[in-house]
Amino acid sequence: DYASALEMEIRSKYFPLDEFFEIQGSKGTIWVTRCSGQMLDLPPVMLHTGSETESIDVPSDWIEGFNGAAADFIDWGREVSFRTFDVIPLGGPASACVAHKSPSHRPAAPA
Repeated sequence: DYASALEMEIRSKYFPLDEFFEIQGSKGTIWVTRCSGQMLDLPPVMLHTGSETESIDVPSDWIEGFNGAAADFIDWGREVSFRTFDVIPLGGPASACVAHKSPSHRPAAPA
């Protein structure tokens, strides 16, 4: 479902929106209550299994997903023999990481 409330303020460090989604399975439901926004004062993840609801406290800042992906990228790069990594700022909170097999593959710095 999608709803829009253009004049409503939403607590968020990044974007003025809030995502809440659920994953349904045969034995229960997982609710993810926090992505970009912090609209609801609920735990970031909740597991409901019929008669019980468990709160799961996990890092819920949006940036944590990017930090985890960056760490996994570097770990993978080292496993497959990349030797150096450069982080390139792309503006705002965005950046990219480039892996190099050897220092000679590194592009020249911009003039």
